[in-house]
Amino acid sequence: MSRFSQYPFEASYIKSYNLINHGEAKYNLYTEDDSDNWFWEKFIDAFFPNQYRILSLTQRGKRALESYYHEAKIEALIAVDSDFDYLCPNTDCGNSLHSNPFILHTFSYSRESALIERNYIQDFLANIKFTVINEVDINQFLQIFSEHVFDGLTNFIHLKNFNHIDLNYDKFHQCFHLTDNQIVIVNSDNKPSIDMSVLDSIPQKIQAYFEPYTVSSAEYEVAQGHLNSLGVTTNNAYRFINGHELENLITSIIKQLTTTLTNLELEFIKRDFQGQQINDRKKQVEKTLREESQIKPYLRRYLICDSDEVHQNICAQIEDLKT
Repeated sequence: MSRFSQYPFEASYIKSYNLINHGEAKYNLYTEDDSDNWFWEKFIDAFFPNQYRILSLTQRGKRALESYYHEAKIEALIAVDSDFDYLCPNTDCGNSLHSNPFILHTFSYSRESALIERNYIQDFLANIKFTVINEVDINQFLQIFSEHVFDGLTNFIHLKNFNHIDLNYDKFHQCFHLTDNQIVIVNSDNKPSIDMSVLDSIPQKIQAYFEPYTVSSAEYEVAQGHLNSLGVTTNNAYRFINGHELENLITSIIKQLTTTLTNLELEFIKRDFQGQQINDRKKQVEKTLREESQIKPYLRRYLICDSDEVHQNICAQIEDLKT
């Protein structure tokens, strides 16, 4: 075992090791997994260009990094998904995120959450088209979705952060699981749109989840105030549930939209074309819609956005390291 693997947070050793083994005398920034490296490189390089080597430890995952939280320093930063730790400063891990400036975090549930901003997604959806223009209003959908999430989070955070109750995270996230539903429909104008009624199931699931617990109106208001003080509102709460669940929801809507658009286009093709022209046109439609519906590369190209509050918080935390 190399000395570096034994002492990954030894400040006097890091730059020398990187110079000898990687040709550059850089500090280190440790992530949960190598798949997160590009995300954190984007942010750290905006303030400390070419000064940090981005890598993960041999043992992957946030739990592995938590044991090193107390060793984080300017020479050896840690960068993690916030999960619920940011919203729960009264827990051990939450306190570390709030008290140690060398632990960077996403100021939303996860990396996926930090990349999913509803105006950016709306722009993407508007450009998925061939001849039929869709009327999918993801902005309105996520607004209503976010209001439900905020209600659920208010109860959740009171019980976890203030009462220290051990809640089931997976079952809580399931309250917002919608991908089993047909979300994209064809409206009266024969254009794809969102069936907002699929959101009606969320309040019932939230109520069922919290049925064993009692949260008074006064406690609910305190929890709301706590969330607001952290910048969580009814407008952006959708970014504070499981990021994979949120990403799966957006991906599902895009897949349904693409399928619906393809079917509508084929109806017009069969009406307006004949013979081989139908097959040629069909291939053209499928190719165009397939290319325009690739959401993962689009999200990865989401630049640091000055108007995105999540990005603002991440940038502010990194900029404060200069002082």
